[in-house]
Amino acid sequence: MHVQLIAILDRKLEDSVLKYSRLPFHTTALNSNLYSQILHNGAIMLKNRLDFLNAVNLIPVYNRYYKQEVLIYHNLKGSQSRLDKIIEGEALTAIQQTITDHLKRTDDQQNRVIPIFQHYSSSTDLMLLTGISILDKESSTAVSLIHQLGMPLSMVEFTIYKPVYLTQLLDIYQKKTDLSVKALATMFGKSYKQVQKDSKLYFGTTLYNFVLKLKMLDTIDDLMFTDLTLKEIAFKNNFADYGSMYKLFSKQYNFPLQQIPRFLTLI
Repeated sequence: MHVQLIAILDRKLEDSVLKYSRLPFHTTALNSNLYSQILHNGAIMLKNRLDFLNAVNLIPVYNRYYKQEVLIYHNLKGSQSRLDKIIEGEALTAIQQTITDHLKRTDDQQNRVIPIFQHYSSSTDLMLLTGISILDKESSTAVSLIHQLGMPLSMVEFTIYKPVYLTQLLDIYQKKTDLSVKALATMFGKSYKQVQKDSKLYFGTTLYNFVLKLKMLDTIDDLMFTDLTLKEIAFKNNFADYGSMYKLFSKQYNFPLQQIPRFLTLI
């Protein structure tokens, strides 16, 4: 899996975690039941995403991407977790610094939810701690509800040649899908054949199919984090109609829309 593809999927995931943090959690009543619910829903979100990425062949088959959930208690002096011995110390330090900075800010919000997205690495794996932190400004404390994900470094492909143009071309193509790949290739002084070759090498598929899969990720976000109807979501994501969206998910990639959680109905 090329590092450039990892970077793109990483940015998409970070955006999804931000949307998750903006869900209307009942943070006025902080208790273990709320923490368990948020951790459970966060795990569902992440595992569902991993299942989708596997279904559309954007990530290699591997059954240990999701590692564990971690609950961390914070105050201005430090943090505490039962599982902190198996989490990289520098990663916890970075999260603690983020929490401390937010707790020291002066605003009117007593309870505020912020996203957590902290990378780190071990000698064998690329790792990510992600989730949300709930701040209690009155007591200057916080609780982080975190999930640990990772993948072996052996699965990551690094190459000296990095086609920067391809990322720029991708950005344009996502905004102007009426342009053909051949026209885009010409804009960047590349041949159609070269663009498709680079796309398959770095994205694992053709440019058209990669953009389509990114659109499916956006669709999943709308299903998870909004109360839009299925028809409204299809329209928003530029499908011809709901039927086209349904067939793409359910028929072509065997990933039924019904298995995507709609969190606004669960909170």
